[in-house]
Amino acid sequence: MYRKQYQISTDKDGNTVFLADNDYMINLAKRDFPEIEFHTTSEFTKN
Repeated sequence: MYRKQYQISTDKDGNTVFLADNDYMINLAKRDFPEIEFHTTSEFTKN
């Protein structure tokens, strides 16, 4: 995961996010890290 640490950040709620360059890279990450649950969007509400 260190190879792509520049693409890992946190969102406004403190959740870890992975910013993939393209679909191929996200699919590769899903394959290489099956224990991680990936989502394509982040759902949030405005207060």
